[in-house]
Amino acid sequence: MNPTHLSSDRASLHPLKPQLSKYRILQLVGQGQFGKVFCATERKTEQLVALKELTHQRLTTHKFLQELWSLLTLQHPNIVTCRALEQTPTARYFVMDYCEGSTLRELLERQNSLTLAEGLHLMRCILAGLDCAHRQSIVHCDLKPENILLTLKNGEWFARLSDFGIARRFSQFQSQRPRSDAMEAIGAIAYTAPEGFYGLYSPSADLYSMGILLFEILLGDRPFSGNPTQLMWAHLNQRLSLPPWMPAALRHIIAKALEKLPARRYKTATTMAQAIAQALQDPQVQSLSTRLLPLGEHPPTAEAPTLTLTPTQTSRIESSPTKDFALTATAEVLYTASDRHLQIQPADNPQTKQLNFPEAIAAILPGAKNCTIATQHHIYAISPEADQCQPLLTLNPPFHAAIDPQNRWLAVARPRHLAFYSLTHQAPLKPDAPTHACALPAPRLPQILFLDPRHLLAIWTDPHPKKQRTLLQVYARRGMRVASVQLQLKLDRLMLAGQPYTLFGIAHHPLPAAWRIQLFPLQVTRIPLSTPPACWSAVPGGIILAHAGEILCLDEEGNPLGSWQGVPEPVALAAGFQGGTLTPGDSMKLAIATRTDAGGAALHYFEVNVKKNP
Repeated sequence: MNPTHLSSDRASLHPLKPQLSKYRILQLVGQGQFGKVFCATERKTEQLVALKELTHQRLTTHKFLQELWSLLTLQHPNIVTCRALEQTPTARYFVMDYCEGSTLRELLERQNSLTLAEGLHLMRCILAGLDCAHRQSIVHCDLKPENILLTLKNGEWFARLSDFGIARRFSQFQSQRPRSDAMEAIGAIAYTAPEGFYGLYSPSADLYSMGILLFEILLGDRPFSGNPTQLMWAHLNQRLSLPPWMPAALRHIIAKALEKLPARRYKTATTMAQAIAQALQDPQVQSLSTRLLPLGEHPPTAEAPTLTLTPTQTSRIESSPTKDFALTATAEVLYTASDRHLQIQPADNPQTKQLNFPEAIAAILPGAKNCTIATQHHIYAISPEADQCQPLLTLNPPFHAAIDPQNRWLAVARPRHLAFYSLTHQAPLKPDAPTHACALPAPRLPQILFLDPRHLLAIWTDPHPKKQRTLLQVYARRGMRVASVQLQLKLDRLMLAGQPYTLFGIAHHPLPAAWRIQLFPLQVTRIPLSTPPACWSAVPGGIILAHAGEILCLDEEGNPLGSWQGVPEPVALAAGFQGGTLTPGDSMKLAIATRTDAGGAALHYFEVNVKKNP
């Protein structure tokens, strides 16, 4: 199922809302042979679930009960769990675990998505779930990347088997003669074992499918190709061809799993998983463990864009050598903060204005017209034309603040408390008289940011160094919590991307990566990085990251647009002032602050151009 090809028209979801009163339907996320899959939240717990629709017209009662029996029988971490069953006059719904990483197919289609060690780890996850099914006398019959869902566990991908719609019990395959109903167990022909074409199926046939899957994960393609007739002939007759440069331990596993005769394959899923674990100890495999998949030479991409950065000017920043810097930009203004000083540089005016505050600046919150500045005790609303600063709100620390994109609402988070203030009236505001307020679930201060004028996101990252957890909670402006998600992933400061309800964050462990998080419906995408960035920013059209000597640009989907070498020791960056995007053919202004030898800072300006090669 591919969510990108589905309509996001929420009007089609309205008839379901009164019929499924226990769940809040968020969005249609997939569509298969027998029905649709929706992302929803359970009203009582606010947890995300997947609702798998099975319509009466497309799925007979016999097949429905067959899949329900399989799901209720199989309880394993590597198998998607069925939590409950819901019925309406027109359809039945499995309430299932929601997997935010989408399918293995989508992961394999992304560039630089997996290392060899990660790919083999996913194979062991799938085999563990498959072993549980086989021990319960169930043959999956339809193993393929589309039926393997991904979630996060301790910051890494974790695979779970799904879609037991054509699974069969062993007793249905005991006959050695072909049976018409057994032929229905054939899933995707590209992954079907030779005996499956004769209506004979067994656990060994699932292991043959796993051999095809391992070949595809490691080499980027399946061993056999062609139309259905050609594929059937290849499975029955064509000899397997493996590249000689592949480690012998991996060649042996694939060759054994893809034996034409079932008796020559691995006896159990556990045996195959043990062979993969043993291969991971092989010195040749270990030397390739961090190699990006697929293995082999990666052909150059003719359509890869070219990134060019043209320096335009450089200026110094007045600051103490021990202080940090912050850069924030809107389409009209570049704001530079250092210690107690704020520099305002309008796009249409080369003259820079400086404002001085009685306390060090803690955060810059840009809005559509004005800029909001947070210090230790005060919040200020600053316009580009301002010559002085007057407090908008005075608070006792600690607190975090956010302003909505239209500069109409201010949100303030304090320990266990969230308040919303209307900015349509004259300042100063009264801290004990917010327009709306609610309690927060944890004493630690969350990062907060407005998703749109009506919804705020609160973000808590687990402070324990070994715990990979980030809690995301969405609040309506009136203070009602409407959604709650916990990711087994520790993220640096999240920033809004250009697309609605989409964010970018940075993870340092277990591997450096940028993460794209789409909230509705929840979907996470990892973009591996060679090293964690020193500074980064979400910008119109994508994200820009910088570390010592290199600037990297990614589009809104996380695909690399290009990199540029040249800026040493960056400490802050901002882009998008004077307009522009990262779209190929367009350009934008980029400002980067760097440390100087004297301990101060310099501000470098560039024009960024992304050109699509012919």
